[in-house]
Amino acid sequence: MRLLPEGTTPETRILYAGRGLRAFADGFVSLLLPIYITALGFDVVAVGLISAATMLGSAALTIGVGFTAHRYGRRILLVGSALLMIATGIGFLLVHELWPLVVIAFIGTINPSPADVSVFYPLEQSLLAETVPAKSRTATFAGYALIGSLVAALGALAAGLPGLLQTSFHVDLLMALQSMFALYTVLGLITYYLYRRLPMRLDNRDQRPLCIRRDDILLEAAMRAAGKAANLHITRAKSIESPDRDHAAADPRRLETQNDRTSAKPPNPDDIAIGGSIGALPSEQNTKIAAAVKDRRPAFCRSLPTERDVHDRHGCDPARPTRRRRARQAEDEYGQYCPPQNASDEAFA
Repeated sequence: MRLLPEGTTPETRILYAGRGLRAFADGFVSLLLPIYITALGFDVVAVGLISAATMLGSAALTIGVGFTAHRYGRRILLVGSALLMIATGIGFLLVHELWPLVVIAFIGTINPSPADVSVFYPLEQSLLAETVPAKSRTATFAGYALIGSLVAALGALAAGLPGLLQTSFHVDLLMALQSMFALYTVLGLITYYLYRRLPMRLDNRDQRPLCIRRDDILLEAAMRAAGKAANLHITRAKSIESPDRDHAAADPRRLETQNDRTSAKPPNPDDIAIGGSIGALPSEQNTKIAAAVKDRRPAFCRSLPTERDVHDRHGCDPARPTRRRRARQAEDEYGQYCPPQNASDEAFA
């Protein structure tokens, strides 16, 4: 009998274990949080305020992770979230004032319900999709949800431990509740060491593809031109094979001219040098490619990313060639210039 889906990898087991530990912690903390706030001497309004802060903070962190995970790496964010879980448990242990507790609840990872609405959830799910084959993803996500539900139920059952400590060992209620937050901190520490075992390749950071080299831009333009020239050659060959060829047979000179045109070979894109140079092609094909590139100048200009996009979206090195410099280099190579399209591009040129 298989307990885990087919194709489960060691990385998937780590994510399953982390999900179980967090579900257990959320199961008892979500029930003990209002009791703990009341035991500290606060009223019902304070309970609602702290509970609302936990929900709003979890939503804000989740949105922030959604916008930054591609830049910093999901594994690093998971490890950082585990550290935040540890800090949250320590904060609830040591801080007993209302507004500092509200701040800790907003920044921290405590959930006011057993359901997982924390920052861990989207990070773990995105990693699960990459750690198993495509055919096993449905079963993997089903196992992930099942582990979360079952272990959260066990965590809710563990919420009765403070009452057991109070009646059996005559422990003060506040101290018994604080011991559960200490357990929350320990579970966060274990989760931290689990996530550190994930391989670095799962970070999957952006490689800043918009910082394009001149050779890459020129190669793309040359390849487009070669394809256009090849399509033009095929169109001419098909037009010659039309019924007009029968009329051309009566004129030997016309037939000879048509045969010369069909014998010309289209440009082979494989002959284009990697550096973007088209000098390796015959001179006639060079002329065709240069003309085709000139015809497609608007599309070629639009393919160049603006310098503002490069800096704002990907934080590229300002020392890289600007858009105007790249356009000037293209002009040197192909005899054309792509000017900046608006004032913002002119400022970054």
